Amino acid sequence: MIAERHGETNGILGNTLRASILSNNGRRPTPGPRLLLAGVADADGPTLHRLMRAGQLPHLTRLIETGVSRPLRAPVLAGPAPWATIATGQPAMAHGVVSDWAVRPDGGGIARTGAGSWRAAPVWAVLQSAGIPCATIGWPATRAATAWPGLVVDDSFTEPTPSVLTDWPLPPACISPARLRPALRGLRVHPGELDAATRGALPALALAAAASVHAAATYVMEHEAWHFLAVHYTLLVAHGGDEVYAVLDAMVGRLVSLAGPETDVIVVSPVGLLVASGQGFAANATVHGAALQDIMPTVLARFGLRSEELPGRMLDATRHGELQPVAIPKLPAPAAFQACPPPGPTAAKLIAGVESRTAPSTWRLADL
Repeated sequence: MIAERHGETNGILGNTLRASILSNNGRRPTPGPRLLLAGVADADGPTLHRLMRAGQLPHLTRLIETGVSRPLRAPVLAGPAPWATIATGQPAMAHGVVSDWAVRPDGGGIARTGAGSWRAAPVWAVLQSAGIPCATIGWPATRAATAWPGLVVDDSFTEPTPSVLTDWPLPPACISPARLRPALRGLRVHPGELDAATRGALPALALAAAASVHAAATYVMEHEAWHFLAVHYTLLVAHGGDEVYAVLDAMVGRLVSLAGPETDVIVVSPVGLLVASGQGFAANATVHGAALQDIMPTVLARFGLRSEELPGRMLDATRHGELQPVAIPKLPAPAAFQACPPPGPTAAKLIAGVESRTAPSTWRLADL
């Protein structure tokens, strides 16, 4: 089915990453800085360096050789929390995205964490408010896409139905603007399309999701105007084998190729390392420390902006001119707990008993 839609190819990469063989349609970037931010979940530093020394990750190796790299301290929280820190420049207690699940606004249970949980504005919202066109593809906890400014394909885009259907529906608000729905709908890969010969030892669900995100990202890069683009891959969360690193290296290489030599590139893994390459970064510069909170100030600086509201600092290797202050848009606080009715006598007694046995610092998470 994939071959019928996108041409005959061979092997895991060829059969699943069909967007990687799409030719550039000749779209010229508009003037001004451009930056690609690629997030690769669970890519650990030792494995990356081992595979690079063995020559198995040529694209990441080239980025490091022409830019700067720095190990990152492992985040305290897992899930979407470190990715929200990267996007907002704020710690988890400030941005509010601390888990894959959140209380529903009506208090009637829990739901997947989405845009309503964010208490701090992400970088794409800040840049978009400054008139800089942005695109965000597959970033964790971004559903629904229609809640954000700019072009957004949220993290529900890749969720499959139980079987391959000719009318595999898109979630109603997973793509913004809506005019992109027809084009992106057909680019998704369903796990049921990936037989053993196609995917090898890789898990079908995770590989299909990564291929779908990659296809959406390459389409947007070729057909839409953007100056900042963020894309997020989760394949390593499900499978940490060397072959997965090779797949992701090919994906990153394709993104860099489509972005062009005038585009700066940042590749980040919260548990691995930070790589920054391009005209906006001094090659082989010494970077004194690097934290997840430093990525947003670095991105802003490449667009000539700064904010005193951010606790992090731009990377030492960042090239920039005079920086203009930019206002961080304010997001409304989640209404989940406000919508819950007061607990009854039995529930209140139970809560009081739990609180008496729990350290106060643990309960501060409930205030997010």
